[in-house]
Amino acid sequence: MNKKVIALAVAGALVAPLAAHADAQIYGKLHASIEAIDNDNSAADDDSGMGVSSNSSRIGFKGTEDMGNGLSAFWQVESTVNLTESGTNGFATRNSFVGLKGGFGQFFVGRHDTPYKIVGRSVDLFGDTLGDSRTIINDNGQHARTSNTIVYVTPEFSGFTGLAAYVTDLSADGTDDTDKSAYSLALTYGNGPLYVGLATQSISDDALGATENASAHMLAASYKFGSFKLAGLYQRDVDMGGVDGADRNTWGIGGAFDMGSNTIKAQYYYAGEIDDANETDVSKFAIGFDHAMSKQTSVYAVYARVDNGDATAINVSDNGDGHGDKGPAGATELGGDPSGFAVGITHKF
Repeated sequence: MNKKVIALAVAGALVAPLAAHADAQIYGKLHASIEAIDNDNSAADDDSGMGVSSNSSRIGFKGTEDMGNGLSAFWQVESTVNLTESGTNGFATRNSFVGLKGGFGQFFVGRHDTPYKIVGRSVDLFGDTLGDSRTIINDNGQHARTSNTIVYVTPEFSGFTGLAAYVTDLSADGTDDTDKSAYSLALTYGNGPLYVGLATQSISDDALGATENASAHMLAASYKFGSFKLAGLYQRDVDMGGVDGADRNTWGIGGAFDMGSNTIKAQYYYAGEIDDANETDVSKFAIGFDHAMSKQTSVYAVYARVDNGDATAINVSDNGDGHGDKGPAGATELGGDPSGFAVGITHKF
């Protein structure tokens, strides 16, 4: 009996602050997968094996306050939930912010995906799975979620929306340093089956400890023809890592076909050689099958493979791609062709 009383008291203490804010909402997504990954590393004793992965699982709280005259305050606190490893969860590790919105649009501050990342995420058919495109397109680290971020989002005008973000400090040591800054801009258009996004982003040279600003520019688009969706992007990285002349072109294309509660999909992404660096190209192919069991729960299967140039060693899951498990035996080898197969389940609440 005492244990029950204590449990009820603890639950009440947690829920009471939310109840006091009547419009606070609890939401989240749980995403786990079972997979077999081959890292293609001839130097490793065991470069393949089976694992379980938690993939960008999260829980969040959000709400708004109507302040009258069309003005509202809004907030969100979103945290990582790791379903497979204890001690790796974190509070407010994902998009967490507070701001105001009204006829002028939205203005908020906190931790958030950059507009550049938002555009890239909008056309990935395998987000947070073993087939995630960020393995390829985020080799320069531009598809980021940043702290110390000031964001403005315009009202929608005939399908057009503008997004602008300024990151006041990119330093990792917690000290304030406005020389280590970044800006990110995007213009999107959404109307019925068509989506188009343009984005540009620049990171200061001081943030990289190098002599040049690293920048990136992207065009992304998708279109749905009845049951078939076509999506893709083109990206230009300039001075990758702050190295003068280290430029790269990347492109990708994918398609998905809906059949009732089932979806068959595939996509291919290719990053060309970095200028003046031979054999640095890399590509990734993914094919998958999704089945929606309900509006909230779905299961899937996906196969993905990365083909590295002789001077490149990128894993099939790499570069902050939202997929939790990087596979056995660490990294692949130069020129390696790692691959993996996964089955997973997602539940939204």
